[in-house]
Amino acid sequence: MTGVIVVVAASVMVAWGLRRYLHKSPRFAVTNVVVDGVKRLSPQRVSRAAGIAAGHNIFDIDEESAAAKVRVDPWVESAKVQKALPSTVHIRVVERDPRLAANIDGKLFLVDGRGLPFKEAEPGDPVDFPIVTGLRADELARDAESTSRKLRTALELLAELDEERIAERFPVQEVHIDELGQLTAIVGAEALSLVFGEPPFRAKVQKAARIFAELRTRQAKAEVLFLDNRAHPERVVVRMRNERASKLAQNPANGDVSRKATP
Repeated sequence: MTGVIVVVAASVMVAWGLRRYLHKSPRFAVTNVVVDGVKRLSPQRVSRAAGIAAGHNIFDIDEESAAAKVRVDPWVESAKVQKALPSTVHIRVVERDPRLAANIDGKLFLVDGRGLPFKEAEPGDPVDFPIVTGLRADELARDAESTSRKLRTALELLAELDEERIAERFPVQEVHIDELGQLTAIVGAEALSLVFGEPPFRAKVQKAARIFAELRTRQAKAEVLFLDNRAHPERVVVRMRNERASKLAQNPANGDVSRKATP
């Protein structure tokens, strides 16, 4: 029994001494924090958010807790922290990639590729994106997934417009989503309206591309393209732009600005 007690006591002392050595030895002080995957964020900002700095003992760092602190930043989609003995910590970050801006009750939010409004835009943030309008803050608070679905639909439409290279000639300025989920894209410097309605959009976008080609041939300008004809899907209604009324609107000194373009 005495021998057993001596062995147990010796083991405890050895374990205590080893733990003290691991947590106090300068050999295991962090000397290098490597941050990968950052483009917008700085490595210093990420390491500060994780609470990791040079001189911290590497065994005192809880990897999951540190990663959770990094993920608090709205620009961070995911983060992982790994220790590499004796003195290096790796922080791997995936940043959010803004694809849209959404005007939600007067506040501008950045939206990622999953349709998630992940932060309100601030000075210095990129905002050179098509703006989605027609969304409401109460819906976002009540049913965030419904808002994200609508935003993903807008992203789908933009992808189709890029695929047909319409956005090259007529950059998309705005995508409006009405209460029924119908989409209208406002494109080009002259704010041409393309009424797409509901998805799928591929056939409608292809029809728009053919109409643009015909308009170039005729040297004509349109004001609205109604591409969502449910009764006759093969048909498109084109409202032509009245050039004289358009010029009057642009230069009030030339005449009566109350006149409107006619179909």
